[in-house]
Amino acid sequence: MNDIKIINKYFTNIGNRKDIKNNVIKEFLNEEPGNENNSSKYKYIVENTLEGSNIYLQRPGRFNRGVDFVIYTDNINFADVNKRKRRNPKHNDILNDLQKKKNESENKFFQVKSMIDDIYNCKSDVNLDDCKKLKFNTGFSVELVLKILKWMFIEQDITYWNYSGREKLKKEIDKI
Repeated sequence: MNDIKIINKYFTNIGNRKDIKNNVIKEFLNEEPGNENNSSKYKYIVENTLEGSNIYLQRPGRFNRGVDFVIYTDNINFADVNKRKRRNPKHNDILNDLQKKKNESENKFFQVKSMIDDIYNCKSDVNLDDCKKLKFNTGFSVELVLKILKWMFIEQDITYWNYSGREKLKKEIDKI
């Protein structure tokens, strides 16, 4: 039997990449080991949205590379219309959403972009008051996009720590 252990855990994005990475990995190091007949599985609820969706990390990730994880949401579908439901966002889902936001309002998009820059640079967590002020007619909520990006940046830092980490995703965002 492979029960999934559910853990509510908040991680700040304020500080530096090394400390943020270390704090997440330290939490994973508390996991119980599995065995041949019963793997250990974990669901870390790391963010809640005003829309009522949780953002969570599922461990182990698909590739089972030690500290990998997959980012999921409880009730947001990222799949294209007429495709199988998918609750795990891909980089392109977020990049496409940001492009739609820019097409709708460059002024509001650049406000979102400034918030992304602060998250990328580990200067802030997602500010709900700022998110509430920025409403778009298309795409996902600003809050959801920023919270997912926070975790995409952290995931990239863990997976590619000795390389560019979060930089590659940020360069794609900067092209928008």
